[in-house]
Amino acid sequence: MKISLFANINKPQIKEVASSLIHWFLEHNIDIIISFHLSKILKPINQNVKIVNRKDLASESDMILTLGGDGTLLFAARLVGAAQTPLLGVNMGGLGFLTEISCDTLYSKLEKLISNEYTIYKRMTINCEIESKDIKATYLALNDLVVQRSTSSRVIEIDLSINNTFFNKYISDGIIISTPTGSTAYSLSAGGPIVIPSLECMIINAICSHALTVRPVVIPAESNIIIDIKESEKELLVTLDGQENLYCRAPLRVSISKNDSYINLVTFKEYNFFELLRQKLQWRSLPKK
Repeated sequence: MKISLFANINKPQIKEVASSLIHWFLEHNIDIIISFHLSKILKPINQNVKIVNRKDLASESDMILTLGGDGTLLFAARLVGAAQTPLLGVNMGGLGFLTEISCDTLYSKLEKLISNEYTIYKRMTINCEIESKDIKATYLALNDLVVQRSTSSRVIEIDLSINNTFFNKYISDGIIISTPTGSTAYSLSAGGPIVIPSLECMIINAICSHALTVRPVVIPAESNIIIDIKESEKELLVTLDGQENLYCRAPLRVSISKNDSYINLVTFKEYNFFELLRQKLQWRSLPKK
């Protein structure tokens, strides 16, 4: 097995954890690959560790182990893209919906990993084609795409169509198009529903809509969504997975559809999404007296 390490090097304990992991993997005869980005903080590096560019981590390995929070895993997911190399997240951040294991359980889970006691869960992704006055690009997103005003406090007018049929005009601060994986991210904060990740659908959720009757809508994954902002004096911001920020000017058109590729997340027998919700959202916690 070849495993790549992808890390948020700004985490204070990354050097210690990554160095320990490399030593453990080499002791277990597992080939380790790291990026030049990570290698800068790990010197000296064992000569048996291969160093590559970050964009090559997915093609060089059988699995990528991410060290950080959900944001680190989302960044790695964009690097993986269509390669579909499995991802296993180690949570060194805050909430951690996507990062499967904690530092406390790291090595017990790795023992199960090398014994093939794990499962791969496929997560739906969306294809996002963005065309504005000054940008034309295509991106993949695992969590969500968000279109919103950049600096102005005034609302924007958003025309949204589904399968070439006009659906609604949103007068709001912006709009979120979310996958089931992203339903527990920004969309949840904006009042959206929690969707089981094994389902395939898209969630349309306005941000601070001017109309009180506007509510989140869940539509089939095979739908094609088009967002149009025809006129706006304000600078607009398109964000993908909370990671990639694109500042642009109207007219803006964003086309969203289900991507053919999936992101493969490694999980273990103990994983249970309902238990995860209770734990992360503290549903079982009683108010303190």
